[in-house]
Amino acid sequence: MSLIHQIAIIIPTFNRVNETRNIILQLLSQDFNQYKIIICDSGSTDGTQNLESEFPDIAILNVGADKWWTGAVNSGIKKVNCEGFELVLILNDDLFIPENLIKRLFEYSSLFPNTIITPVQQELSGQVYAGSIFKGKFKIRENIRKSPDKVLELDCSNGCCLFIPVKILNAIGITDENKIPHVGGDMSIYLRSRNLGFKCIVVPDLLIKHTSYTNYSNKFPISSILSHPGSVLHFKTYLYLGYFLYNSWIKFIIFGIKNHIVYIKTLIKTVINLTIAGKF
Repeated sequence: MSLIHQIAIIIPTFNRVNETRNIILQLLSQDFNQYKIIICDSGSTDGTQNLESEFPDIAILNVGADKWWTGAVNSGIKKVNCEGFELVLILNDDLFIPENLIKRLFEYSSLFPNTIITPVQQELSGQVYAGSIFKGKFKIRENIRKSPDKVLELDCSNGCCLFIPVKILNAIGITDENKIPHVGGDMSIYLRSRNLGFKCIVVPDLLIKHTSYTNYSNKFPISSILSHPGSVLHFKTYLYLGYFLYNSWIKFIIFGIKNHIVYIKTLIKTVINLTIAGKF
């Protein structure tokens, strides 16, 4: 396959036309052009889908208004498979990226084939996030809060900038968007890849910066807190991510006790906040 179409950049979007335009402009300014941009839009009504006329070399898929992160990314992955790409970058639209991002990720993929690659991130608070590892039989998550001085192996990061070979995506299959519709879709990719023996690394010389934060917790009532696709407390998501983390229902139930406690505490806190806000 021609290098010009070797990398597919999948960008899930919904009603953030300015952010989407900005990330497209940043990508077009990269010092590497062997890629195709695929916008996977969940039925935006703000003109996002008109960007294709502004940028004729990109592809915009209207994946449907009922699709959240997972469904949008799944649609992009299906297109990737149909068109024969070899590498995929799943990218958020609300980022500031270095001009050499794509080139360096591509170079690292040659050094670390069949590996998920992610850069260091700077959060809105200014704090650094380089990924996470899970420690011990209880799988306690430890976030790496400093920039590494060398390539570092991880258990997971997040999906804001996830560079992954199509070979891995084909091995793990697409994420079940009914069980994991939004928050956690990226985690599912990392965990299922790890369970099949694939590795994930963070690279020290690339830093991306977050420019916004989206919170859906004030957009639905308490009655749907466990079932709303945008809820961070979506119960099926919690169950299935737990299964993928421990690779066993029994281990998740027994050794996931600290995770269960955190989930319950978060549930109680969210219910209190929604009650105060009158979201019955």
